[in-house]
Amino acid sequence: MSQEKVEGGRRKAEGSRNGVSTPSIDPILSIPKPIEPIPPSPLPLPPSNPRPQSPAPSPFLSYLAQLWYSVLWGPCYAISQVLFRYRFSGKSHVPLTGPVLLVANHQSNLDPVLIGIACPRQLKYLARVGLFFWPFSWWIRALGATPIDRESAISGIKATLRLLKGGNAVVLFPEGSRTPDGLMYPLLPGFCVLARRSGATVVPVAIDGAFAALPRGAALPRPARITLAFAPKITRDDYAQLSDAQLTELVTQRLRDAGCKMGCEIKSSD
Repeated sequence: MSQEKVEGGRRKAEGSRNGVSTPSIDPILSIPKPIEPIPPSPLPLPPSNPRPQSPAPSPFLSYLAQLWYSVLWGPCYAISQVLFRYRFSGKSHVPLTGPVLLVANHQSNLDPVLIGIACPRQLKYLARVGLFFWPFSWWIRALGATPIDRESAISGIKATLRLLKGGNAVVLFPEGSRTPDGLMYPLLPGFCVLARRSGATVVPVAIDGAFAALPRGAALPRPARITLAFAPKITRDDYAQLSDAQLTELVTQRLRDAGCKMGCEIKSSD
């Protein structure tokens, strides 16, 4: 009797004693079959534009805003004539359509309103969040103000680009703050980036006399003669080959030239 038969008989005997029959194992069937991989379930693809888009203003609301802007223009113009004998020139340099960046020297808080009175189209401009308190916020929003946090330069850049890419005319004061002494200080070149990214036409705006009417720190305006001049525009093709330093110098020079036409009263600090 072979050794395999002896071992098989021993296993059967042990199984019988325990009351369990031990089946014979086929060595081929005892090899485990390979587990077939489960195909991964398809995952949903992210949307092509996950960032929510702000809805465009309705034509009716845009019409109301433009109408209210026109209504406020009349009283502002009348007050400027009585208090400041306000005179302006060169508004033909401002394009009536498309993005426009109006770059002005900053003499007082009257500057945005003065530019708005003289400009042939509705303007948008940025104002610090602290100015948006009732009822003053209602008034400056009606004049086209957009609130920004002055501590965050990124928020101001994004807000300005959004307005320009929407085809608006935006007022910017690249000196950074109001003049403390009536002189024009060096322009910061940040407006060059805004112009290049939006393709906006740059229009220099020279203001004189607003510092005497409402200097920094004054609570109420005083009677003074104010003049404003729009300098010749600088189109996208004009500044395409210029560096930021060259474009800044060109705008500065046109502000000085416009000041000379008003009486050589726009003086630089340097």
